[in-house]
Amino acid sequence: MILDRGIAEVWRESASTPSGSMPEVTKQKVFSSYYGERTVGFTRYFTALAHDDQIDLLVRIQRFGVTTADKVILQPVTEDGTAGTYNVVQVQHITDEDGLLMTDLSLERTEGVNEPDGI
Repeated sequence: MILDRGIAEVWRESASTPSGSMPEVTKQKVFSSYYGERTVGFTRYFTALAHDDQIDLLVRIQRFGVTTADKVILQPVTEDGTAGTYNVVQVQHITDEDGLLMTDLSLERTEGVNEPDGI
């Protein structure tokens, strides 16, 4: 598959608790990859609805250990309305038609800004 739609950044929150103080939550970019856009099928879409989730976009990136606790920021090549911050609803590790290890991410758009602090 051609990964030509733009760049996907994976952001992860981590908490640390210095002794005697409030926990500090930090956000950091843990991975960046070009991505390709896939079609959200009926089964995937309605299965998500049954679990009170909504799949707004399905993207394919290079294989990485993404979890549903991560956030993804998409920066498309063209302005097509997909830019923004997304929650990861489902992660599927696959091997594509060329034998390359890839990850399919089912994404749900979040309300907010397109900045790491807004994650």
